[in-house]
Amino acid sequence: MPRRAEIVHDPRDLAGLARDEISQLSTSGYDVTGIASPADLRDVQRLGEAALDAARHAPRLADWPYREPSTAAAIVAALGPDSGSQTAPSDIADRIHGAWLGRSAGCILGKPIEGWPAHLIHAFLKAVDAWPPRGYLPALDPSWTAYPPMKPSWPTATAGNIAGVPRDDDLDYTVLGLHVLETHGFDPTADVFAEEMLDHLAFTQVFTAERVVYRNLVCGIPPAQAAAFRNPYREWIGAMIRADIYGMTAPAMPRVAARSAMHDALFTHRENGVYAAMWAAATLAAAIGGASARDAVEAGLAQVPPQSRSAEAVLDVLRDANAGLGWGARIDALRGRFEAYGWVHAVPNLAAAAAAVLHGDGDLERTIGFAVAVGWDTDSAAATAGAIAGALSGGSRLDPRWIAPLEDRIASSVRGHTEVRIADAAARTTRLAVARLSQAGMQPGQS
Repeated sequence: MPRRAEIVHDPRDLAGLARDEISQLSTSGYDVTGIASPADLRDVQRLGEAALDAARHAPRLADWPYREPSTAAAIVAALGPDSGSQTAPSDIADRIHGAWLGRSAGCILGKPIEGWPAHLIHAFLKAVDAWPPRGYLPALDPSWTAYPPMKPSWPTATAGNIAGVPRDDDLDYTVLGLHVLETHGFDPTADVFAEEMLDHLAFTQVFTAERVVYRNLVCGIPPAQAAAFRNPYREWIGAMIRADIYGMTAPAMPRVAARSAMHDALFTHRENGVYAAMWAAATLAAAIGGASARDAVEAGLAQVPPQSRSAEAVLDVLRDANAGLGWGARIDALRGRFEAYGWVHAVPNLAAAAAAVLHGDGDLERTIGFAVAVGWDTDSAAATAGAIAGALSGGSRLDPRWIAPLEDRIASSVRGHTEVRIADAAARTTRLAVARLSQAGMQPGQS
């Protein structure tokens, strides 16, 4: 997600909000020709206000081919019948630990080059003899001006400099989600999400849709309505990066995981922003349940409205895998499909994560390396894909080259949880997972 020092995608910038809303509507099948163009809005707050108001009335294109429900009831109605739970394997504790470790490793790998275009990622890694990625990224020589600067966090997220998992919103939300489930149970409401966000996260440590919702809450908009007001980031990646905890705590129960992720996502997002979270949670639940990489991806797909762009994106990725496309061809295919989307949008990053899981087939290095090579929101997509790969493998089987630098600790900006031991977080998550299995009449090793 965009970092604090960046001005873009900030709800305090009305002109920027208007530009992002026009982009959002354009990629969602709306006719935006009657709204001021992004160029007209460069520095004019007044025009930003006018464009945001006009955007509320933009008409849908008549030939828009997708059906993308927004409410919980409509999303559930769009899904097919539940295929039931898997067998919960006896090693769910190791798989959950693997998910925490894989998420951490993937986040760190993508963190220094978040937002870089794919061709520059490729060129840089080739230049430093690190293509495809075989370890954490080397620091960029400041004299190499052909490349964008690395993110300000690079001194704690590049090879030789990692001593624990540096603070990142991709892990903050997992830490906070674990706290929420332990405190409030498996069915928290929008009011609970609002209370926990305001109480545990600083405004400057949340981004895009979450920052808009934070602003809306402070301005008195009720939690259940906060995602719907002036939120051009409603289909971006924020809910997807919050979803892992729901997959970890519903092992072998993809639909249960997806429903929990849906309710969380609707607090800040709509349409594909919600579906991406449902896919991530369901896929991870299936992976912890012992599914293969492909079966896990397909289990996630079953929890996505079938006529949505998210479903289409995953189906295209599955077809690429069936066609036997190599690393480079798969990346080119992905990049070509989503040229119109911003780099933080949920749909392309969902596709990148799904393609990475299929390419890696349970191998953490291949999985997160592919996710980062695609570009876009590299730390977020690699974190999601890494969690799934870690669950497929199990923590005890992950390569120490990736795990040792984590030093079993995550730095966090979550109030009261500023340093978290990964093994402890995994044990707490496992206790919740076993409790949820028990509620369903299951135990590890039983179906």
